[in-house]
Amino acid sequence: MKIKIVFYSHTIDYAGTWRSHERIILNLDKDKFIPYVLYNVNVNNNRLDYLKKTLGDEFVIPFSASTEKTNSSLGYKPLSTNFDEVIKKVSPDIIHFARSGYYEWPFDKRVCPIQVETNIFGFMDNTSFVDHSISISETIKKIRGGNTEVIYNPIPKPFNDMNDLRSELGIKPNTIVLGRIGRPDNFTSISIDSVKNLKSIGVDFKYIIVGPCEKVKNKIKENNLDENFILFETTNDDYFIHKFYNTIDIFAHYRSDGETFGTAIAQSMIYGKPVVTHKAGTNGQEEIIGDSGLISDNVMGYFSNLLKLINDKKFYKQLSEKSILRSKMFLIENTVPKFDKLYTKLYNKKNEILTI
Repeated sequence: MKIKIVFYSHTIDYAGTWRSHERIILNLDKDKFIPYVLYNVNVNNNRLDYLKKTLGDEFVIPFSASTEKTNSSLGYKPLSTNFDEVIKKVSPDIIHFARSGYYEWPFDKRVCPIQVETNIFGFMDNTSFVDHSISISETIKKIRGGNTEVIYNPIPKPFNDMNDLRSELGIKPNTIVLGRIGRPDNFTSISIDSVKNLKSIGVDFKYIIVGPCEKVKNKIKENNLDENFILFETTNDDYFIHKFYNTIDIFAHYRSDGETFGTAIAQSMIYGKPVVTHKAGTNGQEEIIGDSGLISDNVMGYFSNLLKLINDKKFYKQLSEKSILRSKMFLIENTVPKFDKLYTKLYNKKNEILTI
């Protein structure tokens, strides 16, 4: 008998939280599991078509929840929703949801025999409605405390080609290319302030940012860096993202509140692209890159780290090799089986199935 699992996320979009669930769903052993996805029709679900195409329409199930919400010390609730009716109709054995860790709707009660959370920010829900908590990094596990285990977010291998964007963007072969891809929000200017110094000493470089916010665009203009930057809006095109990573030499990361895992960082490492980042917030980025990248304390430190990678080819090669080696722990083939094992264990325990 196959185990029915419902996956729930607030939105089905390009962010790392959903993409990680998507990779679990599509790579689970279908001889053992039947995965479903519940999605709210009232929010932006820009990867919905892709999910329906790859998983199948019958396994991607809509529900509605009004955008108007009640206020509560234990979290908001929509004023109207058919979530309970939909989940009852699916009747899953397990529901797996991603959240900050707070007690919040729709998991302010038991809706399924086994309820599993992926904890993104380390807050702890002390109710009895969560049967198992997964932290996405050791950093989050330390913040949350209590009974939780770490399973890293699954990251795919690159496509089997070396196609890039240099030719179509008119980037010369010897030009150094920096890159950042991620959410448009959480901007901090440390990387742009740093590359301003690269320009002042005559370094030939381009900086590709996928998902820039208005603050990024304004900062570029303020510093007369328009000719050095290439900007793209956020995208769900996985092959474009593949070509982006093949194009860049260094992943020049920034985020004002730091990372709790850092999906884009881990993916750049798989491509052998060393990461330059900075201390901020929870600092999960430090855990993910380990000794395969460089952490900066300030603008001059960031600038110095970029310059060292640009000028010292031997050092660059060492960090590239370390990045590839370290990133293996994040690969789908090394992470999804851990979810498979966990779901099976929880199901067997709940149903008192003995395994040898």
